[in-house]
Amino acid sequence: MSNIDLKQLSEPFELNANEFAEKMGYSRQALHAALRTGEVNNRRMRTALKNMKAVSNKMYLNQLNEADKAKKRREQVLASLAEWFGLVWD
Repeated sequence: MSNIDLKQLSEPFELNANEFAEKMGYSRQALHAALRTGEVNNRRMRTALKNMKAVSNKMYLNQLNEADKAKKRREQVLASLAEWFGLVWD
């Protein structure tokens, strides 16, 4: 995994490398060293991954909520158009 840098890892989480490492419970330097050497405390890394899974799940729920709001706004536009034209609409 030495060819993967923190920036690549942090992008899907919409975090910079420092924020990503911090959320994992590491300094940027310590996480970079772990990626370079492949050596970690298994318990600590497992905890870090569980924390990031929780971050990912929270992001998903927020994105789902935003997508639902956007869908409702689009449907309100369609309902308004249907009402404007006197159409029966679902």
